[in-house]
Amino acid sequence: MTRSIWVFLGIGALTLGSVACGGSDDSIEGSATPEPVAELVDDWLTAAEAGDGSVTDLYLPNGYHLYGDQRIDHADIAAHLEGGGYEHEWITDTMLVADDDNGSYVVVRGMRNSNDLESDQSALTFEVVTTDEGELRLAQTTWLFRQI
Repeated sequence: MTRSIWVFLGIGALTLGSVACGGSDDSIEGSATPEPVAELVDDWLTAAEAGDGSVTDLYLPNGYHLYGDQRIDHADIAAHLEGGGYEHEWITDTMLVADDDNGSYVVVRGMRNSNDLESDQSALTFEVVTTDEGELRLAQTTWLFRQI
């Protein structure tokens, strides 16, 4: 299976496990996300909405974005994320799914997407890695959504 499938399955397992162990509390909480990782996720949305192409600076040179069954390579990420006519707002905190204790993380965050005609919810996963220079960058992002 591809890495994105494993990430998706991992998120599903974490979510189901959190719900099963959560008792009567309806909220789902992940492990504590390192602040620099959470800041990178916030920066991603800010850069994507800026419309100036700066969102690609947050990715590794070979980084990519998965959207449904489409793979958007580094050169096309900005054009893909900056189009669409939707407003986006985070509806959850950034939740840590995996931390390899070596500077690599997988996190997920919920988002509301809306325009004048509709509003829906989706989730984004972020594979965050630490470069040799000690900077956090996105290796891949995946936008999980339900298309109606």
